[in-house]
Amino acid sequence: MARAAYRVSQPGWNPPKDPGKTNSKIFYTKVAGVTKKNPDGERRQSIIRDLSSGDPVNLIREPDNRYDSNAIRVDTAFGQIGYIPADTAANDLAAQMDRGYKVSAEISEITGGEPGKPTRGVNLMIAIVSPVTRRFLCRGLSVIGAEKR
Repeated sequence: MARAAYRVSQPGWNPPKDPGKTNSKIFYTKVAGVTKKNPDGERRQSIIRDLSSGDPVNLIREPDNRYDSNAIRVDTAFGQIGYIPADTAANDLAAQMDRGYKVSAEISEITGGEPGKPTRGVNLMIAIVSPVTRRFLCRGLSVIGAEKR
């Protein structure tokens, strides 16, 4: 099996002085509004039925949302499935997205959809990478070779 080796190799590049202040993290949250209909009339439950753990989702800021200026819409390749809960969005996630933090998300679990609990829920894993960490990763690493084991 080949393994790639990595090293810091950019001329003139220095790692952040305090990597502890990069504010990068991973956390889990539920999707709110999964029982609603989308503006086009499609039921979000119909979309969720075709999703699986590991499917990527797009988090889209809606600063002009008339109900919540911190709103973050959750979309899949098949359509919108809801929103990040308001308290989670207001707890710095919306502000971090607005400041250029890279936010990635995927479905960690689909709940329900069984006898006695027909409504499906969606849990997400969200990874936030600060601009400092992103620069560190994008500019500081390069493949210098591979060794066979």
